[in-house]
Amino acid sequence: MSVPLWPLPFVWLGVGGTYASYAVMARIAGRPLPGGFVVAISLYTIWTLAATMILALLLWRHGTTLASLRLEEALTAARTGLGLCGALLGIFLWPVAERVARSLPGPGGFRMQSSARPHPAQPSAPDVIFVAVFGGLLLPAVEELMFRGYVLRALEDWFGSTTGSVLVTAIIFASIHLAFGYGTMIYAFLMSLILSGLVLLTNSLYSAVLTHSLVNLFGFVAAPALSQRDRGPG
Repeated sequence: MSVPLWPLPFVWLGVGGTYASYAVMARIAGRPLPGGFVVAISLYTIWTLAATMILALLLWRHGTTLASLRLEEALTAARTGLGLCGALLGIFLWPVAERVARSLPGPGGFRMQSSARPHPAQPSAPDVIFVAVFGGLLLPAVEELMFRGYVLRALEDWFGSTTGSVLVTAIIFASIHLAFGYGTMIYAFLMSLILSGLVLLTNSLYSAVLTHSLVNLFGFVAAPALSQRDRGPG
């Protein structure tokens, strides 16, 4: 049974819900919310999880099976190794995407790292742990289920073409990172190509989830820590 495309608009619920919730909370507080990045990643994870649950219910009612979303294959050493290789490639692409973004005129020149991780200069340990759990572990699993589990498969059935489905999935995935600037959008597009490739190669989401988790942990935790160390105190 083919995976239906009509629930596709739900993939933007995470972004839309995050913006709406943040705006309402800031309006009630009468000022910008403190801990902006931690609040944003929390809201986005919660809304994306809600959207994924709605999608899962709609697909279940449609008769879509776990195998259709590539969730029934076992985790193997080969899939783990491919996930680690994907993470290394993703970390290597980080400065490449930033360099491309900085060469663009206007707002495209936003630095990917600074726009993607507006952390305080010295984040607290609870903030680091919270971001690592939400942004580095929970969010990648939810996004992979949504984008490479549902979107990629639905587009494969609709296009009848692997190339078209991979490219459109990457465009959609990049679109939800618009708020972080062109650098992050370029990086998200490239990472989506890698993640989709892993899913198609292994017929499983496990390698993609591992790659996505490690890349997010690098971007949200390791890179800011290394940057702060290089700058030194003050």
